[in-house]
Amino acid sequence: MSDPPEATLSAIRGCMSSVKAAGAFDKVHKEECAFSFDTPYSSGGLYVNLSNHLGFGEQCVALDVERSGAPACLYLHERWTKTVVPPTAEEEAAKAAAPAKLKIEEPPAVVVDKVYEIVVMPTGERLPFPDGGNDALPYSVNEAALSVLKHEGTGGRADAANAAWEEEEAQPSKYAAELAQEACPVESRISPDPNSWKCAMTGATENLWLNLSDGYIGGGRKYADGSGGSGGALDHFTEMKAQGKVYPLCVKLGTITAAGADVYSYAPDDGPYEDAQGHMVTDPQVTVVVVVVVVVLVLLLLVTLLVALTPSLHLPL
Repeated sequence: MSDPPEATLSAIRGCMSSVKAAGAFDKVHKEECAFSFDTPYSSGGLYVNLSNHLGFGEQCVALDVERSGAPACLYLHERWTKTVVPPTAEEEAAKAAAPAKLKIEEPPAVVVDKVYEIVVMPTGERLPFPDGGNDALPYSVNEAALSVLKHEGTGGRADAANAAWEEEEAQPSKYAAELAQEACPVESRISPDPNSWKCAMTGATENLWLNLSDGYIGGGRKYADGSGGSGGALDHFTEMKAQGKVYPLCVKLGTITAAGADVYSYAPDDGPYEDAQGHMVTDPQVTVVVVVVVVVLVLLLLVTLLVALTPSLHLPL
């Protein structure tokens, strides 16, 4: 391997103070972008930040640099390519000779070519990073990148998305002040019993979101790897939008307190940047509604207790 340009090494050294090696109990999100569905197989690959160990697609990595507040950040760039292996003559002959009823179409064999580089963003300087590391790199950078390569990762998109939401400061929703609201039919009103909550589309009982416009309960987003929720909340937003009704805000059931709640907007333009996946947002109206609901529920509970105790009370006539 030829000696790398000094300018590239200088740019890498300028970022090395912030990198850290991932430990066995650290979360490393190297399978999928925290904000999109990009993976190492995407055309632009995946950039894993060597400081916070979050993965970002080509369209989102600039946002991560901006959020860091640093002039530049170091990433391990993963770019994987699948190549289909053609069947051998013997395999083709065996397939042709098999009885029609016994033929089982198996997926073709593939070979995955994995290419890694150390990249300085946003300037784009890069150096190759083989599986065994690159001795031309500073020791701390080499160790940090190797720790990401060897780490088992999170094994799912949900953790990466949650970590990204925790770091991204939610902003007030542009739809909150004049949010459209429909009257909710009596039979569709949310029950005070959490055990009865379920996705109206699939019946799922976990990761449920309540639409703040019409009271629809749907499951959270389903990710490309099959994890996440049932996708009912997003499907409902899409269905309503097709009818000309923009109902983007949903609150996650189980997170509602007098101080607020976890609110998500499915509107791509409701956040600090355009994103087809939507954004975590804040809704000042939720706090007001929650306080009113809590007060009403407390009053109903007191009335119920009073009614239950009345037969046992010996009140003068």
